[in-house]
Amino acid sequence: MSKLPSNIDLKAAHLPIEGASNRPSNTQQFLYLSLYFLISLGLTLYNKSVLGHTLHSTSHLVTIPFHQVIRALTPIFAIGFNLILFNHSYSGWTYLSLIPIIAGVGLATYGDYYFTTLGLLLTLLGSVLAALKTVLTNRLQTGFSTRLSALEILHHMSPLACAQSILYAYLSGEVNAIREMSAPPMGRMNYSLVLIFNAMLAFALNYVSFTANKKMGALTMTVAANVKQIFTIVLSVLFFHLKVGAANAGGIVLTLLGGAMYAKVEHEIRSVKRKVGAKESAV
Repeated sequence: MSKLPSNIDLKAAHLPIEGASNRPSNTQQFLYLSLYFLISLGLTLYNKSVLGHTLHSTSHLVTIPFHQVIRALTPIFAIGFNLILFNHSYSGWTYLSLIPIIAGVGLATYGDYYFTTLGLLLTLLGSVLAALKTVLTNRLQTGFSTRLSALEILHHMSPLACAQSILYAYLSGEVNAIREMSAPPMGRMNYSLVLIFNAMLAFALNYVSFTANKKMGALTMTVAANVKQIFTIVLSVLFFHLKVGAANAGGIVLTLLGGAMYAKVEHEIRSVKRKVGAKESAV
């Protein structure tokens, strides 16, 4: 797909682009997305290798493959929120490019699908809230008269998130799991250092994620999260000897192709938008 059809070009030229003001250069876009990928992957692998045997509150409610499939639907929820809350739509080619991304994640994570009713509801709620958070984070930074920076959002939200996490840790029994983890041979001091390093990675991820969201748009961030799942699987194969079947491998390839298609479509649309804007300014 070297060029979008002309009818799609004309339609795309009149569609608003998330974060269109002060659009970053291609180098900046690549830098922020690369940082998002690296830190997010690093935190995921760090949690798996160091903290992987702590409590996972929904592990008895849904299996990991099912959880990943539901999370792959986040771009759809992001599109819905953008359309309902802000009347923001996308081109048909953008919608089309999401099909192989979502389907690919489903194939790549294909495995033992099991869920309870509560697990299904909680997983769906998590995906819906993740999409809503991504959309609103973008709007807080780009769409209102009083715009907040990434650090300002973290400053306002971190205390609330900390209080909620501590309360949930007590209710779910994770505090007891922490006590067990901090006992010998690891020790309280070593485990505290592990948690502090985890918090530093989480802060870096949030800052880079919010900044990339501002520059790239909410939908792009949800697509990047799906592609990140695929890279997590690939790295798990390399470092943790995860075994994948033919369907899983096909899903990995399909997702990567879908991600490339999405990037191509977005690049073409923005190029058309810039050309139309330049022509309108010249008239």
